[in-house]
Amino acid sequence: MRLKALDDHLARGHQFEGFIGQLFGRSHFEVTRNPGTGGMHQVDLLATMSDETYLVEIKWWARRVGLREMEDLESRLKKASPKVIGLFISYLG
Repeated sequence: MRLKALDDHLARGHQFEGFIGQLFGRSHFEVTRNPGTGGMHQVDLLATMSDETYLVEIKWWARRVGLREMEDLESRLKKASPKVIGLFISYLG
């Protein structure tokens, strides 16, 4: 509810990313925000635990995520190790 109340959409998005990062952290993942490694620009989180690695894209938009965003995530995954799993988290779906 606190996130919904924020008028600044950029601040709301960053706080949503932080919240998701905390959830991964509480599940014992090592979390890196905005990793920018391996050609993965504009990636919100990289969450790693033992042999599991997730490239996480997080959106709080006034619309649903579309095909373009999914294709962007897929192109970033192609630059990563084949073991990395892509995960899209969107407030609206």
